[in-house]
Amino acid sequence: MIKNFHMRCLRQILHLTWQDKVPNNTVLEQTRSCSLESLLIKARLRWIGHVLHMPDTRIPKQLLYGELSAGGRKPGGQLKQYKDQLKSTLKSCEVPAADL
Repeated sequence: MIKNFHMRCLRQILHLTWQDKVPNNTVLEQTRSCSLESLLIKARLRWIGHVLHMPDTRIPKQLLYGELSAGGRKPGGQLKQYKDQLKSTLKSCEVPAADL
């Protein structure tokens, strides 16, 4: 998992081994870093801010608000679209999605 890889890299930077038994929170504090999840949320919110300020003719904004005229999702387990992930991020950050 990428979260484990991130923590392993931070531990290597601090020259820590698994035998030191240092918790992840302590490793993040010592490196003055954020968790990978918070870094992704921050980048996602920054990107959507850029897209919202773009003119309607720009391709990223058209792709974000566009809909397919034909076709749909695969049957079975539905995969999350970027919009769905963005809505859940906004909800977790307590930002009303209607403001977009």
